Amino acid sequence: MSDVLERLAEVLEARKEADPEGSYVARLYAKGLDAILKKVGEEATETVMAAKDGDSEKIVRETADLWFHCLVLLAHQGLGPEQVLAELDRRFGTLPDGTPDGTIVETCPAGEAVAAALALRGGLLLALDYGDWDGTGDTFQALRGHAPTDPLRAPGDADLTAHVGFRWLAEAAPGHRHFFTTQGAFLERLGITERARALARKGGGAIVAQHRRLTHPEEMGTLFKALALVPPGLADPPGFA
Repeated sequence: MSDVLERLAEVLEARKEADPEGSYVARLYAKGLDAILKKVGEEATETVMAAKDGDSEKIVRETADLWFHCLVLLAHQGLGPEQVLAELDRRFGTLPDGTPDGTIVETCPAGEAVAAALALRGGLLLALDYGDWDGTGDTFQALRGHAPTDPLRAPGDADLTAHVGFRWLAEAAPGHRHFFTTQGAFLERLGITERARALARKGGGAIVAQHRRLTHPEEMGTLFKALALVPPGLADPPGFA
């Protein structure tokens, strides 16, 4: 696939500093969002008309104009084609090969929006929760008194929850590096065992049980995962290698 979108995005970003008198794109930026939206609407209409006429060459030209002005809009809003491509990739081919039709796949658009916004600001993310990389199935559940219950039995008195699909968070932050491991491995690499032993020697009788709960594969150690999203240029986060 051509890298033309990436190169065009770089040019559009540079035009933000250009003189409006000598640049069409800089003039659009100077006129503001409404002017850009108007051009996107005009180009969309012209694309529709070209398609109605059945003129293949005109359809291609008008689509190119529409894409161009959509890229201007993205740049004006602090976005780029990589976010759109990542979203398309998320929608297409997100399931493992051989996944049967009718398989339940849970996503969290609100969480993905947070990850995308964080990436745009150059932020970092550390997430620990139960879930998997891209697991499938219905994981919606209600918990009350640390035990599963019917979600509709006591509305407002039970915690409603579902497993996290960490892959969707990572793919919502294109350009950021992601690191993924189990909670048990993450905490062990951070030195939880040494710390627990030191506390236990000082009389922390409950420390051993708490350490097991957090790290043992039969408890939270494997069910819970850790994900880090790190912008380029920063060191690898501790706990993941």
